Amino acid sequence: MASFRRYQGRAGPRYTARVRACGAEEAKTFSTLTDARQWAKKREVELKEKPYLAASEAHKHTLADAIDRYVANVLPERSASMQRDQGSQLAWWREHYGRLPLTHVQAPMLVEARDTLRKQPAKHGKGTLSPASVNRFLAAIGIVLATAHAEWHWIDTNPMAGVRKLREPEGRNRFLSDDELRRLLEACRISESPLLYEWVLTSLTTGGRYREVLGLTWQDLDLERGTATFRHTKNKDVRTVALSADVIALLKARRGIGKGLVFPAPLDPKRPDRPSVPIDLRSAWETALRRAGIEDFRIHDLRHTAASFLAMEGATLAELAGVLGHRTLQMVKRYSHLSEEHIAKASARIGDRIARTGGA
Repeated sequence: MASFRRYQGRAGPRYTARVRACGAEEAKTFSTLTDARQWAKKREVELKEKPYLAASEAHKHTLADAIDRYVANVLPERSASMQRDQGSQLAWWREHYGRLPLTHVQAPMLVEARDTLRKQPAKHGKGTLSPASVNRFLAAIGIVLATAHAEWHWIDTNPMAGVRKLREPEGRNRFLSDDELRRLLEACRISESPLLYEWVLTSLTTGGRYREVLGLTWQDLDLERGTATFRHTKNKDVRTVALSADVIALLKARRGIGKGLVFPAPLDPKRPDRPSVPIDLRSAWETALRRAGIEDFRIHDLRHTAASFLAMEGATLAELAGVLGHRTLQMVKRYSHLSEEHIAKASARIGDRIARTGGA
């Protein structure tokens, strides 16, 4: 069904045609009513044929076909971390459900897959996949199906729209106390890994993610200005952060030693031509945590610690978002109570001082 609306434009009358068919709606504007009617008539026929064309394509292709096309043509445009994560998630979908024709990929099948994922062992062998991890698997196949629907026209609807995501617990917000921080840094100083202390200090003072810090190159540093630029970030936004005086001094001490990555792995003596790759600091990190007697603390919690310290020093939510690279303030609201506590304590100290001087 088509409708038409006339309005006066700068260059004369204009006509907007609006077409509704098979649940779809499109609109386009023309300079003459005749052109608008011709377009509407043609588009209405095309929209009515689209479901049948999509159904035909859905019979021709399997879920594996859709995954393979997405991995070959769309995924390479994503960030390195997304390529890695979505690549492994889509491999799971391909292995378990890839043989199914797209006509069989409907909401009940995806719900069954969701429930199967809930029973899958976690990556590090501790329990089963968390609700957040299951939702990431659903999101990975969801974007493939959305692309198959919107761009390739292999399916007439996205079946993921009918699948409920699992409820996730509130975001983790574990950060170090002053005493824990002192013990951890001391354990890192005496670590067998020569770069552990430097990496931990850099992570704590910049709030960078694990892979963002490991991905820093010497070209990303401006040690005279005291800044580091993260170019390969989770949301693809380049951001520049300040370095502390201690970090600047440590980096300047070995600035002439390395080229490429700031935190490289040792070169393979059998392959001297092998380019540097990020060093795996996890084993040294776990050893340092044991020496420091710190429990329930993960690498990503260094980022929470940096954000928490900034909040307690009075940083605004906008400042926190800028340092951490969040596009919205919603992501940093978990730290707002720390700012409020800091302000309340500061106000109390002012009140105590006034009281001591007899002004209250």
